[in-house]
Amino acid sequence: MNALVIGDKEYQLPINLTLDHWIELNKWQLSADKLISTAMDIPLEEVNIIPEETKQLAVALIIAIMNPDWTPVKTKIKDNDLIDFNTVSLGKFIDLDIYLANYTKDIKEIVKILYNIEDTDGILLNDVFSAIKYFIQWRILLYKQYKNLFNESDDEDEVVENNQNKINPAHSWMDITMVLAEGRFLDMDAVLEKPVIQAFNWLAWNKDNKRKEAEAQKQKR
Repeated sequence: MNALVIGDKEYQLPINLTLDHWIELNKWQLSADKLISTAMDIPLEEVNIIPEETKQLAVALIIAIMNPDWTPVKTKIKDNDLIDFNTVSLGKFIDLDIYLANYTKDIKEIVKILYNIEDTDGILLNDVFSAIKYFIQWRILLYKQYKNLFNESDDEDEVVENNQNKINPAHSWMDITMVLAEGRFLDMDAVLEKPVIQAFNWLAWNKDNKRKEAEAQKQKR
């Protein structure tokens, strides 16, 4: 099904979505009628007369269009390259981590960081969806590698859930940044420009070093 005919009008099912359209559709996933209306630009009163089975099929297709897992990872958008995750700065990683907690609203901000791009006008979901998923998977693996640092679970779903359920990720990252800056506020900018992996390695070393110092002090007593 790529269109619905209601009366003498034909309404097309979109094959791709603008980022703004995707954001709007995410508001209505719990309302089949509103989702269909918004996706296909059908007046709500006309959606009401669509047979229930047809509605269910339309919703399934719209959800699939909203999650185009089959699309390849694009390494370039508007002449801007996808960032190298392994060298991404701590500051950009923190921004991405915070935006991902509310990605259905902040997808445009995520795209701006992933592709070092200012203007997301004209960018379609199929162009960026797989790159976002790719970063999410890389992020999960990174947290697993440093699970002792963040006290994370080995379970992927639990890692995602734990990070999404932080009371205020911005506050947590502020604490981490101040540890890296050794409490010196004026050094924060330099810290945020460091590669995230380098920052995590230092945090892991510092945590292990403090544990050794605590054990040494305990033995002296």
